[in-house]
Amino acid sequence: MKRGLLSIVAIGVLAALLIVALENPQPVLVHLPGWQGETPLFVLFVVGFILGGILAFLILLPARIRLSWRLYRLQQVQKSGSDKTPAAKATRNPLMRALNRARGMRES
Repeated sequence: MKRGLLSIVAIGVLAALLIVALENPQPVLVHLPGWQGETPLFVLFVVGFILGGILAFLILLPARIRLSWRLYRLQQVQKSGSDKTPAAKATRNPLMRALNRARGMRES
């Protein structure tokens, strides 16, 4: 389901970029520090789109890394099975409940 939806969104984005490219063929003069050049307007749109995606990825990366570390630690606590540590109540954590549901495990 997700893969099909992702394919549809990707095709839509590519179609939108194609329409923008065909409707904006006029050249634009670009001035950057130490460089100046002329390029079609759609190239600037595509470069901006790609740079925006990279920037969004880099902004969200630290939170994603933190979550993956937390999930790893919770999995290690769950594997150890030690009831003497406060972290052994990891199934109270919504993240672990979702992980257990995804694996088909019952909650204790």
